[in-house]
This record gives sequence, structure tokens and C-alpha cells, in this order.
Amino acid sequence: MTNSTSLKLTWPQAWYPKEQRDITVEYALKVRDQNSGEYRENPCFNSREWYESGYGIRLFPKREYTTQRGIVVRAHFCQYRGQENTYTKIAEEIGINNSDAQYTNTPARIKTMIDYLSTNIAEDNISASQMEIVTVNKLQVNDLNCPDIIIHHKGGFHRRETRIFVIDGYCRKPNYDERDSTVQSIDNWFLNITKYAPNTITTWEAVRPLLMEEWNSFNNRTKSEISAFNDRLDREEAEVLVAELIDLDYENFLAEIKLRLSNGDISSQSVLDSAKELYLENIHSRPEEPEFTTHPSFELKDNPVSEKDELLQKIQSRTFGYIRPPISLDSEALRILLENLPSNPVILLNMRIATS
Repeated sequence: MTNSTSLKLTWPQAWYPKEQRDITVEYALKVRDQNSGEYRENPCFNSREWYESGYGIRLFPKREYTTQRGIVVRAHFCQYRGQENTYTKIAEEIGINNSDAQYTNTPARIKTMIDYLSTNIAEDNISASQMEIVTVNKLQVNDLNCPDIIIHHKGGFHRRETRIFVIDGYCRKPNYDERDSTVQSIDNWFLNITKYAPNTITTWEAVRPLLMEEWNSFNNRTKSEISAFNDRLDREEAEVLVAELIDLDYENFLAEIKLRLSNGDISSQSVLDSAKELYLENIHSRPEEPEFTTHPSFELKDNPVSEKDELLQKIQSRTFGYIRPPISLDSEALRILLENLPSNPVILLNMRIATS
């Protein structure tokens, strides 16, 4: 069951089968005025492609008007009621469950964008030039895990292809993330069209500026991602190389990796550069080896001096070795002796000379 919110969709132009061309709202109003307001016998449709495929939505022109709040609504095309079956077919075609009322506008919006991408984008000089397009392929759009569009790029482009998945908010998207650990996923572009006037099916000319802006942002992001991915591969290759050759000295290591590069056994110069950096980092991070010696290692230990020995040393130093107290004296007797020695070293020296 299609919710009535789909009737809010508007179109700025329409396909006029009677004249086999797109027409403006102003022209349609003019034709209707010329036929006394009767218009149903020669209706317009939302697009030529939809009309020819049997999915055409019948439209009628509506004049500019002002709402009760004073908002001016420009002239536009609206759809006739009673076209629920058409929306159901469209929802089934693009893989959406049409029973969810809040997504009623989504089928028409997504199908329109897919049509633009499959036809207009390659024929438009601006988009074809900026995106360096060779060919564009439209795939089975009812499989959400399959890209809607694949763009094949020119040979000088940094990627071979771009896989576009058209999504509208969270209601239509693949069952996997845009990016995974593989370089192939960098080609995935989840194009969210939520910004593209949710209640209006805009023309290609109106869509293109925003689409190209988002393309440039996506494309710049892929360049950074490819660079980071290649750096990681180079690092991994360099780590394996260094682990194999780490026992060589630096001179022989350089000679070996240069030889392998010239023989094609190393993928690139950047791998060689990374290998040199890793080798030096590895060497500098090694602990220093102890020097070889034939003598057993020993540790100097400080032997504590007793109070008695310390007093004996002081007495002998003060008397220039003249007084050598008996070993039998205890610490207290030695302290008294030290305290009673003359404080003038000249007297001590003269005492030693007089007795020699």
C-alpha cells in the first residue's frame, strides 16, 4: 500500500508524448489554457525513459500560488492520484519494500538518479571530463548488494572503475560497509541522495553541480586511501625483507636489497626505502653486548671501618705517625688520648723531632 506522502513529489519539467519532447510547466499551462482547462486527454509523464518502460507517472501542471502562511510556491508538475501500482513496480525494481510508508518518495528519487547516472553522466561534457569516463554500465538495481552503476575510467586515472550504490538515507543500502580491508572496496561509492530536494525530482542540470561536488570529495578521499593502503603493503613487504636479512651488516644489506630491486624481487623503490629505515631502527634498538674479558667479574664492596680503627687513624694522622697507641686500648681510652693531644701541629712535629 502506497502512502499518500508520495503525492508531495513535484517535477520542474515533464515528458510530453504528443510532441515527443520535454516541456516546461509554463508551456503545459499554456496548452491547458488553450484547451479550456482540459488536459487529461494528452497527459505528461515524469520522463521519457519511464514512459517507454511502462513505469511512467502521469503528471499535470500546477500554477504558482501562495499558502496561507504567505509562502510562494512556484509552478510545478504534480502527479495524479491512483498510481499506487506504478510506485509498487518501481519499489520492486530497485529492491525496496514498498510497505514501509515513510520511504514512499524514495523509489522515484532513486530510480531517477540511477537513470541520470546511466545516461546523462556519460553524455554530459562536464561530468564526463571531470570523472574521466570511458563507459558506464547499469547493473541489476534490485539487488542491494550489487552496485547500481559501474563507471570505467580512462587509463591515466588512479582507479580503474567506480562502483556507485545509490542510497536515500538508511532505507536502501548494501548489507556491508562501504570500506573493508581490501583495496577493491576503495572503488565503492555510497551516493546518498538525501540532500537532493526530498520532495522534488530535479533536472539533471540541477543535480549535476551537487553531484560533481560530492564526486570531488569522494575522489580525493580515494586518493588518500589508496596511498595509505600502498604504504601499508610496502611496510609489510619491507618487514619480511628485513627479518630475512637482519644478520647482514649494513653494507651487505644494502647491496642485497638493491640487487633484488634490479631483479624485480622487490616491488618498488619505496619498499627498498622502507626496508633501509626498518633495518636501521632494528639495529639501533638492539641492546649493547658486553665486552669480552678473560677475568672473572667482581664487585667492589665497601668494608665498614670500626670506631676503634677510625680513632687510631686520627691519632696517627695528628701526630704524623709518632704516637702508635697499643692495640689493647679500647675506644673510650683512644678518644681521651685524641682529645688531649695538642691542637697545634707544630708542637706535635717538634715533639717527634726531639725524640728522634
